[in-house]
Amino acid sequence: MKERNPEKSARDIAEAYIDFRYGVTGESKLAEEVYATLPYDVNPLILSWTIFKAENKRDSGGDRDEIAIVLDHMFQWQQIMREEIKKIGIEPE
Repeated sequence: MKERNPEKSARDIAEAYIDFRYGVTGESKLAEEVYATLPYDVNPLILSWTIFKAENKRDSGGDRDEIAIVLDHMFQWQQIMREEIKKIGIEPE
């Protein structure tokens, strides 16, 4: 997306991705939650982690124990995300 739109900021691209992702699924409330927690200075890893946390919260029904488990394993999840992002040729940070 950045190659096709070099004038767009990382934030613009993240917002376009969020709009596309949740426009397809029809989950506008989830998109709003991601927007609300996404820092302005975003990169692919931060975007992935923000989406992961929001979707885990939805999938767990807000179960605090399950959310705590995800947060307790945040470093491991970030390492997995870094590796996956690198596989597609993007430097995560």
